[in-house]
Amino acid sequence: MSNKNLISRIETRIATIETGNQDLDTQSALDNIAEAKVSLSSAESELFTLKSMLETTLSSEDPKAELGKIQQSVKKIKDDLRQTHTLLVQSIGDLKGLRGGTNGG
Repeated sequence: MSNKNLISRIETRIATIETGNQDLDTQSALDNIAEAKVSLSSAESELFTLKSMLETTLSSEDPKAELGKIQQSVKKIKDDLRQTHTLLVQSIGDLKGLRGGTNGG
């Protein structure tokens, strides 16, 4: 499942929870989702940049000199995706905490 699909499913779950019980505070989960969207967008943007860098590097006279830039870009993508994952896990944990003593959820 892609991160975008997971974000959508979590947002749907939050809306369901809010509809069922407006007294529950879902703000922390919503904040994590918003931050995850920014992080995912950053990773997507960096991936686009990386594709361009790869094309430039392959046609370069000295591709080895460009390798450091490519490595930094890959690291940034990895870090952004890791951050997105962490935020989504936190959101899910926040929602589970809202269930209280109910089974299901």
